[in-house]
Amino acid sequence: AVNITDLNQNREQDKRFAFIRSDNGPTTSFESAACPGWFLCTSLEADQPV
Repeated sequence: AVNITDLNQNREQDKRFAFIRSDNGPTTSFESAACPGWFLCTSLEADQPV
């Protein structure tokens, strides 16, 4: 695993592909490292794209 705070400050472009995972009970969230407050989201319906 990579610690988000270890990303090189000269490599901001790498943050576009980095997400912070948080587990809260049955819910797991992935927040953008480059854009705090932006999250990956899935549908409540099965077999739908992210």
